[in-house]
Amino acid sequence: MSGWTRGAPATRWAFMPSGLKAIALARNRGVAFSNLTTVNLDFMRMYRPLTNVVARPTANSGKGYSLVGHHEIMIPLLAAALLDKSHP
Repeated sequence: MSGWTRGAPATRWAFMPSGLKAIALARNRGVAFSNLTTVNLDFMRMYRPLTNVVARPTANSGKGYSLVGHHEIMIPLLAAALLDKSHP
């Protein structure tokens, strides 16, 4: 897994479910992830994504977000917020 270093913060896009499976596999092989950030984008808040995407992967280190709304509105707003350099 090039680009993944033991103990280093990872900056990668992971899409459910294969991305979280890859993270679980790497953790089982001893790779440490610190400051992992996960985001669940959905139309309604449900238990499984909230637990498996937002809470569980970031339990020891990192931050999970749950954004509820229409994708055609939420994704451009998320992109604009990530690109906005005026707020630290």
